[in-house]
Amino acid sequence: RLFAEGFIEWVADKETGRGVWKPTKTGIAVHSSGLPPDVCRDIVGDLEKAQKAFVLDSDLHLIYLCVPLNEDTRVDWQRLAAMLKRMDATGSSISEKVGVNMGLLNSMAQGTAIKRQKLGNGGGLNESTSGLAGQHRIITRFWTALILQEVIDETPWKDIEAKFGASLDRGSVESMQDRASRFAGMLATFCAKIGWHKLELLIKEFQRRVLHGVRPEMMDLMEVGVKPHVARLLFDAGLKTPEMLADSTAQHVESILLRIYRDVSFDERPEMRTILQNHAKGIVGRARRTVKDKRNRLIAEASELGRNEQNW
Repeated sequence: RLFAEGFIEWVADKETGRGVWKPTKTGIAVHSSGLPPDVCRDIVGDLEKAQKAFVLDSDLHLIYLCVPLNEDTRVDWQRLAAMLKRMDATGSSISEKVGVNMGLLNSMAQGTAIKRQKLGNGGGLNESTSGLAGQHRIITRFWTALILQEVIDETPWKDIEAKFGASLDRGSVESMQDRASRFAGMLATFCAKIGWHKLELLIKEFQRRVLHGVRPEMMDLMEVGVKPHVARLLFDAGLKTPEMLADSTAQHVESILLRIYRDVSFDERPEMRTILQNHAKGIVGRARRTVKDKRNRLIAEASELGRNEQNW
């Protein structure tokens, strides 16, 4: 089976005629990444298609790739069908590229029983397409990708809940983020080993964003170890990088964090003032350590580069 899946190949010695089984580049990539071998054909298919026609106008295509194939989030079929009808040209293009089956989706939304096992993207029969389970999996991943897109866009929770239904809870979404982040890490390793370096860089960046649930401009602040909503407050107040935080004062950061504690009466609960002050001091202290560590790494790298040039 490893040979059939393209993970190993028989390499013969031209002089002796003897040969050995050796891993292919794909086999090495699968082994290094930790991806499940039984689904690698589908994963490779997704990535190869993305290489040829990747949609950069939206994060949605990249998010879809990083949703695990075994994602089991419950789909609200009627909501999804309605979303796709209202979706802009970019979103519709992505849904087509990843293979969302509108025939199956509309049937499920209408509560129609699906009796045939093979459907084409238009809803007709097509013996060359995946079975019903495969089509269902694509739609589940697309639904999950839509949810995660709202998360990394920092959409307020009440708006996410209104869009996807009250049955969606924060714990479930956090689990989605964790699964997508871990799967993205595997995909990044796979792409690195197989030589798809542009895709590797895109996936690595997404891995960090989906774990924290923030926009790209927030990623520097996340190095300090703050919560996303705290990072957003700091960013909007002008403290946009660890360096800017490190140059600030605990008193200034405290004045920004007051928004989090706006419903607290410090007169009635004076201990909360101490908590706020410690929170601000902790952020500034971590920022300074982060900046110091960065500088030390740069110095070490420069020293190593200098030694290498001398040896050369």
